[in-house]
Amino acid sequence: MLIGENSAIAPLWASLITLINEVRAKKKNSPLSFININDQLAANYTFFN
Repeated sequence: MLIGENSAIAPLWASLITLINEVRAKKKNSPLSFININDQLAANYTFFN
């Protein structure tokens, strides 16, 4: 059985974000919300040039 890259990494990514949010909650910080690397790359448009 071949597992696709996205389906294999999704649970790992979700658990990582959960752990980060637990640490942030203990420090009274707000949780991470919508995380999208494309937003960060688009903000630095010179990256693509």
